[in-house]
Amino acid sequence: GTPDFACVSLQALLNSTIVNVLGVATQPDRPAARGQKLSASPIKKLAHSSSLPIFQPKGLASVTIVAGNKLQTKAPSVKPFVKFLNDTKPDIGIVVAYGVIIPKALLEFFPLGLVN
Repeated sequence: GTPDFACVSLQALLNSTIVNVLGVATQPDRPAARGQKLSASPIKKLAHSSSLPIFQPKGLASVTIVAGNKLQTKAPSVKPFVKFLNDTKPDIGIVVAYGVIIPKALLEFFPLGLVN
């Protein structure tokens, strides 16, 4: 996710004794305020303070799935995220206000699905 209210869900997952949060994907930093300086999303700040891996992929539509349930992409900013997912093989994905349409390949990648 990206906005403030998504932090409530992430914090609940971090506090859970039955969930192991592997990492966080959030929108790329955006210009904000008067000086239009790049600003991290609230989710990125929370993930950073929790020492979680943070991914800011731009171009998720480029993600495809191949035999063996492996993700692939040609988009440079998405490659670290795809590698992380292929390496960690998470059971489930959780999305809260991400702000981008999730491609079919990601919807099908998680064995237990992607929960919004």
